[in-house]
Amino acid sequence: MSESAQYKVSMLAVCGRKPPNANESFKDCLAKNSYNEAKCRSQVDALYKCCNAFYAQNGDNAKSASCPKASLLKLKMKQRADEGSK
Repeated sequence: MSESAQYKVSMLAVCGRKPPNANESFKDCLAKNSYNEAKCRSQVDALYKCCNAFYAQNGDNAKSASCPKASLLKLKMKQRADEGSK
């Protein structure tokens, strides 16, 4: 099994479905809202939650086309948490 196929299987195992960026409702939300991430908060939160679980399972050096790099993901999740607590 190729490395990318291995991680795709891992994303399915972690998320229980296709990686979130393959989900049409996520893409539709962004397109419908002129790619304004703030208007698709719940879909972005679901993506980040899945990606966080993916890195927890596979390590920070794992790769997925669906997820930002682990270090950027951690920063984005912290920023979103800080925004939510205001």
